[in-house]
Amino acid sequence: MAELTAKKIQDFFETMNKANTDAWSAHSSFFEELSKRNTTCFTDLAKARMQSFKEVADAQTFAQAFEANLGFEEKVREDLQTLHETNSAAWEALTEQLQGLYAFDQKTQPTVKPRARKAKAKAKPKTKTRATKRKKATSRKTGA
Repeated sequence: MAELTAKKIQDFFETMNKANTDAWSAHSSFFEELSKRNTTCFTDLAKARMQSFKEVADAQTFAQAFEANLGFEEKVREDLQTLHETNSAAWEALTEQLQGLYAFDQKTQPTVKPRARKAKAKAKPKTKTRATKRKKATSRKTGA
């Protein structure tokens, strides 16, 4: 166990302060980029929806209108899948970065030796054993 000294405590708090500051920056960056990705994706989908509405309006047959709508649905599926994969990868990167920030060297952490605990006396069981229950049941039947 490491000794508890003022220098080690100060180093520990400085390390924690730096880790918390870096974690705050990592979170801020992640959510800023997440917001940008989501906004870009949904802006593109809104533009694609408007274009598909124009194609549906210009369609001469029901089949053409249906095809235009299917094209938009496929774009939505692809874009949302890509967005999900990108956001998931960014989340994984954030969690790895945070794990690295909060993985401290055990030698630098101040520790205090835990106090020895007294052994507790064994408590008597609160439930009656089967033998005790049988004796009472037998004595009730026999009247003894």
